[in-house]
Amino acid sequence: NIQEANENLSLVNHDLTLSNENINRLNARLQESETDFKRLVEQAPVPILVFRGEDLVIDIANHVMLDLLGRDASIIGKPLLAGMPETENAQAVDLLFEVYRTGKSFDGSEAPVPITRNGETSTGYFNFSYRPLMDNGRIIGVMDVAIEVTEQVLARKRLEANEQRLQSILDTMAEGLVIMDNNCVITYVNHMAKNIMGVTEEQYLDRKYNDAKWQNLRVDGSPLPAEDHPMNVVLRTGLAVYDQEIALLLASGKKIFISINAAPTVDEQGNVTGGIATFTDVTNRRMVLQQKEDFISVASHELKTPVTSLKASLQLLDKIQATVKPEMLAKLVSQANRSLDKLSDLINSLLNSNRISQGRFPINKKEFALSHLIDDCCQHLRTSGSHDVILRGNIDLKINADEQLLDQVIVNLVNNAVKYAPESKEIIIEVQQVGDDAKITVTDFGPGIAESKLPYLFER
Repeated sequence: NIQEANENLSLVNHDLTLSNENINRLNARLQESETDFKRLVEQAPVPILVFRGEDLVIDIANHVMLDLLGRDASIIGKPLLAGMPETENAQAVDLLFEVYRTGKSFDGSEAPVPITRNGETSTGYFNFSYRPLMDNGRIIGVMDVAIEVTEQVLARKRLEANEQRLQSILDTMAEGLVIMDNNCVITYVNHMAKNIMGVTEEQYLDRKYNDAKWQNLRVDGSPLPAEDHPMNVVLRTGLAVYDQEIALLLASGKKIFISINAAPTVDEQGNVTGGIATFTDVTNRRMVLQQKEDFISVASHELKTPVTSLKASLQLLDKIQATVKPEMLAKLVSQANRSLDKLSDLINSLLNSNRISQGRFPINKKEFALSHLIDDCCQHLRTSGSHDVILRGNIDLKINADEQLLDQVIVNLVNNAVKYAPESKEIIIEVQQVGDDAKITVTDFGPGIAESKLPYLFER
């Protein structure tokens, strides 16, 4: 009936009123919740963006994020690629769309993102966190929390570039470089250090400067006490040392000489924390110096021969000057002149001895008879009468060579025969032609050369 229908309608209307009131309360609560969320985002001290929908429309951007992006609130309400078109090909943006499609969160670090600020586009670096926004299990948007780390990344890249340049310098240095801690343990070596020492990096690291793999020596060959080693001096005193030479006997048995510069490393309080040493292989330099000294020594010794011969001629001339025959006078004068010529040649050699260190020792060849050269070499012995020099073989042989240098060699051999075989009065010089070469043999009848010394015979 009509009354019953009205009552039912009244009940339905009441229920609808209650439902509408509930909906209004829920909407109010939702609005309040969204307002609270928006207020929370806007007041957050970190940059936050909230995107809605599949086009990632910018729904909320707090002032920290706007300042970070160099934008104003006009980008709110625009799709991301419309509001910030420069980010279209950025990987971080692709990941943002991926989070919206999959609903999976993503955290990134130091992601490069093109950013336009003050009309200029540059690359910024960001650490970010993408979180999907869900509504009853349905994705409705994405929240982006980002922190700019551009300055840190650029600073690190500059540091890495500087480290790479430094490493390149260390790797191409002509000097070896070693770094040690305050316990004298090696913590770093460059390529040249490994080359000079003939060891690998693994054989170097965690060893001490006085490791048994190599022996530290003084330049005279005696053992170098640990406390006198340049690195020990640096770590003990905190003072740098410069151009200190030591010798090293390597595991291979090879002996080398190195010149060391070393300085301490210190902390902020000035405490010594370790040391750095650079060193150069000066073995060749020392060999050249030694050869020069040996050359001067040998040449000085050879000076005695023409001086002795000249003195003998003058003494003989002095004794017989009253009764000397013209032919004898001419012979003695000629002999004295030859001795003076040799003396002059030797003096020139001494004055030009720097040619050795410069790697130049010219040979002046000419043709001459060996018999004449040998006669001149042995004239001082014939004059003194101390030894008989017997010339054998092809005495008329002529050769093309440096007469002065060959004279020095033969004089050296003859003088050695006199020195080391004093009881042997005969010295035999034999000349032979062997193919296109000439062979000169000087023989005495002394005890000979010990076999152990034969390998060192031509070192000087």
